[in-house]
Amino acid sequence: MALRVLETEAVAEDALPVEALAAQLRLPDGWDTVPGDRMRIVGRLGAALEAIERRVGRMILSRLVILGGRTCGRSLVLPVGPITDLVSVEVDRGTGWVGLPGAALAAGLFASRVVLPYPLAQDLSVRVTVRAGHSDWGSVPGDLGQAVLHQAEALERGEEASMARPIAELIAPFRRVRLGGADL
Repeated sequence: MALRVLETEAVAEDALPVEALAAQLRLPDGWDTVPGDRMRIVGRLGAALEAIERRVGRMILSRLVILGGRTCGRSLVLPVGPITDLVSVEVDRGTGWVGLPGAALAAGLFASRVVLPYPLAQDLSVRVTVRAGHSDWGSVPGDLGQAVLHQAEALERGEEASMARPIAELIAPFRRVRLGGADL
C-alpha cells in the first residue's frame, strides 16, 4: 500500500538558494538591505520548492516527512524520495500509537519501501517518519535546481504561464510514472 504525506518539516531559510535566485533575477548589490525584500524572495523560493516537489513526488531539500496510511501486507511504498533515513514506524492497534521496531528501508528498482518485521493485520493505521531530500542545495541535481529557480522567478515576475513549458522540460526526468498501478 502506498502512504500519503501527512506533514513535512519546514525547510530552513539558510538552506534555500536565496543568492542564486537574486543573481538569476539580476537584483542589484544591496538588494537585501531593503526592508521586506529578503523575506519576499525566501517566500517565493519556498512556494516554488513546494510546487516542484508536488509535481515530481520527491523532496528536494532534506527534512523530516511524516507519512500515513493503512497496512496491507509486509511492505509500504513511500511516495517521496530520495529517502536518507527511516526514523520511525508506528502502528495504531486501537489503543494508541506503538513503535514497530525492526522495520527496514528497502530501496527498490522503482520506489523505496518500508519492509515490516512481520505481517500485520489488514487495515491498521500506520505512521512512518523518514528523512527525505538532498542534504544541501549543492547536491540537488542541476535540472531540478534550475526548475525551482525558474518557478520562483516566474512567481516573482507574475509570469507563471510563460514559464510552464521550460519547467516541465526540466522536471520531466524526475517525475514518477505510474503504469499498471505501480510507480515506475
